[in-house]
Amino acid sequence: MEKCSICKLPITADAVVSDGKVFHPECMKCCVCGDTIRGQYFFHQGEPICEMHHKIYADKCSVCGEVPSGRYYSIDEEVFCEECHLGQSEKCPRCKEVVLEKMVKYVVTQYYRKQPFPGSSVGSVCASKN
Repeated sequence: MEKCSICKLPITADAVVSDGKVFHPECMKCCVCGDTIRGQYFFHQGEPICEMHHKIYADKCSVCGEVPSGRYYSIDEEVFCEECHLGQSEKCPRCKEVVLEKMVKYVVTQYYRKQPFPGSSVGSVCASKN
């Protein structure tokens, strides 16, 4: 029988499962204010945290200052929400698509996307006819 990751008592009814750990719903208390977490929950340094405190303590986007909700990027110790990251990303000069990997200008008329794995010297040519 599974045991609650917080109180260590057996789980016999409803449970919250997160990151491979199981919790009684009433054991999900914010590590900052101690209130029982209802609805959406987060973790901060491995501990449950309520939404209000998550917004205070979570990493914020280096551009817009908001807490990312969904996909985000961490680059050189800076955090970027997806919208700001894509807005600041380089675009292929040929097809105008956002380049999510590195791009190198290899010859004057062709642009190559550098492969993300080691040992690759040049990636595939941008296929756009623009």
